[in-house]
Amino acid sequence: MELKEDAITARADAMEPAALEGKLEILGRLMMVSKQLDMVMLNDEAADRYYQEFVTEGYTLQRDEKPLNPS
Repeated sequence: MELKEDAITARADAMEPAALEGKLEILGRLMMVSKQLDMVMLNDEAADRYYQEFVTEGYTLQRDEKPLNPS
């Protein structure tokens, strides 16, 4: 893996297909969510909530009924 500024380059050599499929699932979710997060992360509370949604695969990116107060 190589990290350069805001880009990561990585290879997955000799990985079992099932393991690779899991990694690609995570990468796909990360790409989808990261394109939408800049519109909804209004403060630290929102950032933490969306992080929890992502790691539990419950990512709806729906705002609460009440607006969050900016920090």
